[in-house]
Amino acid sequence: MKLFIAAALAVAFTAPASAFDNASCKTFLTGSWTLETERDGAKIKAASTYKEDGTFTQTMNVTMATGPAQDMSRTGTWDAAPGSKADTCSAMLSPAGEEPSTIELTVVDENTVANPDGLASHRVTP
Repeated sequence: MKLFIAAALAVAFTAPASAFDNASCKTFLTGSWTLETERDGAKIKAASTYKEDGTFTQTMNVTMATGPAQDMSRTGTWDAAPGSKADTCSAMLSPAGEEPSTIELTVVDENTVANPDGLASHRVTP
């Protein structure tokens, strides 16, 4: 289950490389993001909101082929910095009661980011 949570969270972050200034990663990632994927027979739906003040909230629903669906939520703090390439951001998450983690996200376009496994998160636009 932790693998699914990590995958969903990682996806929750990435504008075209030619137009993206990764010095603006925190501003770029601030907002609400969604992820829907299917991995190893599990369907994952996640909704995350990353606020300017450095706090985040996340809800997830994981449906397995066997067993009941699981709903989870968590809160914590977050930050972002330029990644190792012009089109990447390094996202740092510190969920309450969990170990902090960092992941490098690739900016696909102005409303999409991808984690190293290629899972994409999409910005929720009004």
